[in-house]
Amino acid sequence: MTNSLSFTRRALLGAAVAVSALMGSAQAGEKYPSGPVSIVVPFSAGGTTDAIARLVAEELQTRWGSAVVVENKPGAGGVIATQAVARAKPDGRQILFNDIGIALNEVTMPSRPYDLAKDLRPVVTVGEWPLAFLAGSSTGIKTMSDLIERAKTESLAFGTFGPASSPHLAAELLKSVAGIDLKIVHFKGVSPVIQAMASGEVQLGVFGAGAAAGEVAKGTMNLLALDYKSPLVPEAPTFAEAGVEGLRAIAWWGVFVQSETPDEIVNEINAAVNEALGSERVVNYLDTNGYTSVGGEPAALQQRVDEAINLWGPLVEKAGIAAK
Repeated sequence: MTNSLSFTRRALLGAAVAVSALMGSAQAGEKYPSGPVSIVVPFSAGGTTDAIARLVAEELQTRWGSAVVVENKPGAGGVIATQAVARAKPDGRQILFNDIGIALNEVTMPSRPYDLAKDLRPVVTVGEWPLAFLAGSSTGIKTMSDLIERAKTESLAFGTFGPASSPHLAAELLKSVAGIDLKIVHFKGVSPVIQAMASGEVQLGVFGAGAAAGEVAKGTMNLLALDYKSPLVPEAPTFAEAGVEGLRAIAWWGVFVQSETPDEIVNEINAAVNEALGSERVVNYLDTNGYTSVGGEPAALQQRVDEAINLWGPLVEKAGIAAK
């Protein structure tokens, strides 16, 4: 009887261990994603970042066979969206699709409800684009030399998309490297700046290559120079070619996840986004609007973040710039 009972206990124990092992094996081999994925965008629906995020989301959904939706969380200069992903479960189900603003916030927002270095992990750079300096066509300013010389003898107003925005920082850097002064006027978005330049309220502005090409084609603005060559405006000189050494004006998009997300999930998202960037629809959208597809490894995005912080940090401190 005792031997029979012992045998039964051993058999039951062995069966339990076997079932447990099978369950553990199934969980370990569970393919990412195991459910719907949200791409969190820190801007309202309908904008450029939202548009490219939705294109990428559709490509990821096709690859993964799971729902991939874009979740817009605008406000606070991108902090609301960034904080949401920083506090998400580290399972890759919440993906942050942010722009260079995530790095600019590091130097313009002394107090943030998250720690970028500790709470978020870079995955892949989506794309980049050069920013261009423009002047209203009625000003007669056609080159960077014209701008600098005019700024030395008269007051020129420069329109930006808001305090601590990329155009604002680019204008401050120009002031620093060229030794000139400009009146900085902040607006809420691209369209108000274009309208202000058309009316003569401000004379200067900075736009992405796509928007710049459109305004030049309409004859409303003169493109003075841009960060690097763009096929949309092949005749436009770079800052270096225009003789303004040390001036930079570039923007980018990047994908981030919660910092404790496992390597295998990060690698899968990286591979999927890189694949999406090669799709015809995404390539056509980027090319048409003056953006450069980038892709690559997580370390390359981390390098971009570090470079932005190192470039703009000293300028922000010197100029006393703070996001609002």
